[in-house]
Amino acid sequence: SGRRICARLSSDLYQIGIGPKLTWRAHDRIDLFGSVEALCSFSHLEAESGDRRRTETECLPGVGARLGLVAYLTDNIGLQIDAGYEWVDEADVSLGGVRAEVHYSSFVTTVGIALRF
Repeated sequence: SGRRICARLSSDLYQIGIGPKLTWRAHDRIDLFGSVEALCSFSHLEAESGDRRRTETECLPGVGARLGLVAYLTDNIGLQIDAGYEWVDEADVSLGGVRAEVHYSSFVTTVGIALRF
């Protein structure tokens, strides 16, 4: 306490999720959907302070829920938009007397192209 610390922290997060998705055809070209999934989030943290450096990679458990819609432009191609929340366990890294926590839980949105076969 009372001293200044200069450090750099970088983080990457990769996720794999599995769970049910329910879809309702609201119109010929519009599908509404909701999903809940269990997440395994791979967190890769790098911390640097002075001449010390440390990296850590770990799998963090989590859950996610989403609501969205797909508007089909043709019979097989559509635009998708969804929003939801993901809770992911926090990650931490220690370097000497410095400890940092990273919180990944957040509101998420997705916009993309949907293909139907």
